[in-house]
Amino acid sequence: MREQPVEYIFEKNSSATQVAEEMGIGTNTVCGWVRNYRRKYSLTSFAKSNEMKRAEPKSNMELLYQIKELEREKKKKSA
Repeated sequence: MREQPVEYIFEKNSSATQVAEEMGIGTNTVCGWVRNYRRKYSLTSFAKSNEMKRAEPKSNMELLYQIKELEREKKKKSA
């Protein structure tokens, strides 16, 4: 049963999210099926097949600054 929805995703170029909603199951479940299917048949990952690149990790200082900004915004909204 797991391979049938995955094959549908590949054949119709559909999204895992859409198929999960149609089936009434969690998106993470379907994404896991797709990931396992790609591994089983030695297919490239979604990111590689679409030439996506990971964002460069941010420095600790940048992350701390973002946290402070989010905390300020949260205080403004709750006030």
